[in-house]
Amino acid sequence: MFVDHERVVYRLPFRIQYATSSNYCELYSVAVACLVAPPNQHLDIYCDNDNVCKQNHGDHYCKELQEFVLSTCQDKNLSVSYSWVKGHSDNYLNVQSDELANIGSHSPDLVL
Repeated sequence: MFVDHERVVYRLPFRIQYATSSNYCELYSVAVACLVAPPNQHLDIYCDNDNVCKQNHGDHYCKELQEFVLSTCQDKNLSVSYSWVKGHSDNYLNVQSDELANIGSHSPDLVL
């Protein structure tokens, strides 16, 4: 993490890869939420990816990222609950999330 011109930029130890799965991208968002959350909090994660909600990721990269999420939650004393929302159904938060994901897909850093 570093601060640059009044922005906080977080660098995760994982990069989103060019030909990656939607599971990995969605889980990456969960990792970011856990990373930036204050300690001792409960996070409600709403996600349109059922595999992420069920924590059933399947591939090696997702398992590494899931381990990062779990260790970050443990280190920061975070609890997380997942709720599935139907994607592409005019759910306001899902639309906002998709728009932010599109912007983020063109940025090398996560700027908050």
